[in-house]
Amino acid sequence: MTRLIRRLRERNPEEGFTLVEVAVALGIFFISLMALAQAAIVGFRDVAFARQRQTGNQIANQILEEVRGLAYEHVTKGLAAEDLAGDPNIIDCGGVPYFKVCPPDPAAEPIVHTPGLAPVTPLVPHRGSVGAAEGYTSTYDWSVYVMQALDAPEAGAYRVWSIVEWNRAANQGARNSVETQTLIFAPSGCLDLATHPFGAPCQAYHAAVASIGGGGATVTGPVEQVAYDSFAVDLVNQGSTVQTEQVPRVDGSSLLPGGRRVVGGLTSSIGRTLGTSQADGDPATPAGDHDATSLLPQGGGFLSASSTGSELRAIIGGSDTGSTVSTTAASASNPCTTQNDGLPCGYNAGKHVGAMSLTLKIPEDGGIGTLVSVGAGTESTTYTRRAVPVAGTDGLARSIVTRAIPEVRVGGLPAKASPPPGWAEYWFRLINYTATLQAEAGENTVAPTASVSGTLEYWNGSGYSSVAVNNTTKTVTPAPLDLSISGTGFGSGRVLISGEVTVRGTTISQETGDPATTRSEARAVANAPVFSTMSYVIRRGGNTIADLLVAVDLGRAYAQANYQPAPTP
Repeated sequence: MTRLIRRLRERNPEEGFTLVEVAVALGIFFISLMALAQAAIVGFRDVAFARQRQTGNQIANQILEEVRGLAYEHVTKGLAAEDLAGDPNIIDCGGVPYFKVCPPDPAAEPIVHTPGLAPVTPLVPHRGSVGAAEGYTSTYDWSVYVMQALDAPEAGAYRVWSIVEWNRAANQGARNSVETQTLIFAPSGCLDLATHPFGAPCQAYHAAVASIGGGGATVTGPVEQVAYDSFAVDLVNQGSTVQTEQVPRVDGSSLLPGGRRVVGGLTSSIGRTLGTSQADGDPATPAGDHDATSLLPQGGGFLSASSTGSELRAIIGGSDTGSTVSTTAASASNPCTTQNDGLPCGYNAGKHVGAMSLTLKIPEDGGIGTLVSVGAGTESTTYTRRAVPVAGTDGLARSIVTRAIPEVRVGGLPAKASPPPGWAEYWFRLINYTATLQAEAGENTVAPTASVSGTLEYWNGSGYSSVAVNNTTKTVTPAPLDLSISGTGFGSGRVLISGEVTVRGTTISQETGDPATTRSEARAVANAPVFSTMSYVIRRGGNTIADLLVAVDLGRAYAQANYQPAPTP
């Protein structure tokens, strides 16, 4: 090399390189390029492998986040029992599926599974794949498992394990899969899907329900040559529910009065317009923070079944109105009755405007008898709300019910019957019935209350006796009737009426804590103001034209509230 350098120094500057010198230089340059290329190939391969592994980790973590986002109840049910077969990571250990290994291996944990589960992403099915369709450069197969965690800090916790594999590792010989796991645990009592949709710790739970159970009157029994199963008239049926825990949820419904006819098991109806509302704070559901439905005045009409002069009818007068409102944040922009505090509220109203009746027409000119009639009424309401009257406390849930039934008459006579002295066109009647109920649960609450009033009048044989409708249950037996019917075409016959009537009172219950103003449950119930069965028989000569059973159950109303504080850590 020294001689080469000396020779270059002594060379004439105008002389070039010899062929040997050029060949040596090119050889050195080529060897250097080959080394650089090999280094680049190794580097690119490692980058590709790192990208695959990073993507696999992201998919595995995404699966765990999806599981954490499910309602805790889904986690507790685990995988679908029908979805376990064929999975190499699930081993049958004496009829019990385990993850990878069987006991007595200390790492053995049983797979949590339930038969018949509906699809729930990503637990049911618990395996899948993603690839080019989702924008990935490789195909990734994923699987997720739920096990009973045996070494968790909290007994009863669940281990969720996700595995992601890809079809070919960019770095030959490197592992082409990743695994990750997490523990999920929530104390008992937080399994309400509506208000605890996330796998996270429990919070204070409040619920309030206000309901008016409708009720009405139903007629059954044979009528000469009339084919039918039953006829009925129904009162307003409405309710509202507020629940809050992780998120609030409010549901409401209002069903207006109407008539029903059942013939051969098929039901026809008139009126009975239904309105519903729903609001919640769960971003995963389609419900928003406010929903309202107004029920415009519904039309009237009738349903009938008849033959050879006999006819049964259910008649409604129409013009009934109603509304239902549900909101998670009552305000001027989300109106809910008079509440304007930004908290959940549900309010329903229903007004019985047109009279309703069930009537029986008997053959020839025997006339029409009104079996049941319901007079026009005032508005009934159900109201539920969340409230925090004292700052810094869990607050309370409250429900309020107001119900009004102005008049219900039962047991009118056919037009050609001979009424007794003092008869006023009814066997018994309920008049001016009202009920007001309230229940609260939570902190700084008051005891539930129930107040009802009204009058029941019933036939005593020569006139009418009356009893007060109040908080006490009582049963009365109106005097039976056996009266003649006569008409030119009908001839002569009899009408017979008998039965009994129960006026049902109120019930109140509550569960208090420490202090006594904290209530975990409160309930106020106004039971059916009238519950009766009346036999109504029409005879002509030796034949029975009608042998009816008129069942009257005016339904109950109730206000209920529940509270569960957040579990103590």
